[in-house]
Amino acid sequence: MASQITRKSCQDCFEWLDGKKTIVHIIDRHTGKELSVKIRADPFITFHHANAFEDRGHIFLDYVRYDHVGNLEDFNMDKMRSGYAVHVVMFRCTQHGQYLDETSA
Repeated sequence: MASQITRKSCQDCFEWLDGKKTIVHIIDRHTGKELSVKIRADPFITFHHANAFEDRGHIFLDYVRYDHVGNLEDFNMDKMRSGYAVHVVMFRCTQHGQYLDETSA
């Protein structure tokens, strides 16, 4: 949408803030309200959250994380299939928003 408003390419609408933390917001799917937790992580970009679920009082978020924006051409299927610059990450927090840990697959 930003590219349509600004008449710029999608790539030109991204801004990488080196050294700034990425903030992940958690939304309660039943109420639509944001939880108080804010997961802060080293800078990354993601285009798709693969999965989210609750288990025994913990919330799990799975997604593919890229540690830099680089050139959007880096996101072609051949490079993604090769694992180029990709980390699969799972965050875990309690249902009340207490951040517990991060694991990489």
